[in-house]
Amino acid sequence: MKLTIIAVGKPKPGPYRELIRSYEERLARFCQFSAIELKEASGSLEEARKREAEAIHGRIERLKNRSCVVIALDGNGEQLTTEEFAELMNDLSAQGRECVIVLGSHAGLDESIRAIADRSISLGKLTLPHQLARLVLTEQLYRAFSIIAGHPYHRA
Repeated sequence: MKLTIIAVGKPKPGPYRELIRSYEERLARFCQFSAIELKEASGSLEEARKREAEAIHGRIERLKNRSCVVIALDGNGEQLTTEEFAELMNDLSAQGRECVIVLGSHAGLDESIRAIADRSISLGKLTLPHQLARLVLTEQLYRAFSIIAGHPYHRA
């Protein structure tokens, strides 16, 4: 399975970045993984969302093909259990689908990104700092693929 995260913003040096990179490296054992980091835009929240959306659309257009599924991380999205998330990843993999997960900046995602997403998923009702959201996402992806592979990580 080909899995790409498009994230607006880059993790700052330190523990978050180290952990994110660690999970990204582990993910590469299970899938063809890549992360694309886009620059955060300045201005009002609305202006930043619009400019960031343009960059996201450009990247999605380069990646998207007929079998690609776009998932937007959105606070108002569907809340899945870890097992349901693993089932989603397993289904996409079994179908030979490519998956692109989009994580916006502190400004959030523009409505145009939500509109093109095949699914919107929430990491929970709590507001998370961008770096922590990215860490939770990469850890949960690794956990999902560990479940699929029957790896003991999930049970640890």
